[in-house]
Amino acid sequence: MDGLGSPLTVTPGFAVPEQTFSFQAWDESSPFMMEVMKERLMNKEFRIMCIVCGWSEVRKVKHAPDKCPKCGSVFLGASEVSDEDSLKAVRKAIKGQKLSKPEEKSLDNVRRVASLFSTYGKNAFIALATPGVGPSNMGRVLSRISDGEESFFLSLIDEERKFLKNRKFWQ
Repeated sequence: MDGLGSPLTVTPGFAVPEQTFSFQAWDESSPFMMEVMKERLMNKEFRIMCIVCGWSEVRKVKHAPDKCPKCGSVFLGASEVSDEDSLKAVRKAIKGQKLSKPEEKSLDNVRRVASLFSTYGKNAFIALATPGVGPSNMGRVLSRISDGEESFFLSLIDEERKFLKNRKFWQ
């Protein structure tokens, strides 16, 4: 070094010329950022299940079927890969067996997703893959599809941002 110290050190009495730095924030609406997000969401894995016949398989969103490969139903629900309880609840309901309160809640969530999937297709799973979006608020986010794909993804980004900002209060 030339005796001036670290470039980050301010020497008392040393005048630093005023400089303007321009840091460009991430522009979530840029085509690049949209593609990055889309790719991340499309690679999320879910346990996809048919609420009509009980078929189930773990698949990435991008490989989700448009209808049940076993019975042809469009009522496909989804849960986290580790969530075996939702699948058990669906299969018990199909058989007409009595469900416990937690099983009823799991079944209700899967039915909400399946209902939205029947209307919005894979976009329902894309929404569900977004942190901060669950069965209870998916409908609101999915309604943005009518405004265009960009509006849909911007609303997903907004939901994820809200989730990341507020999750410390939910835990």
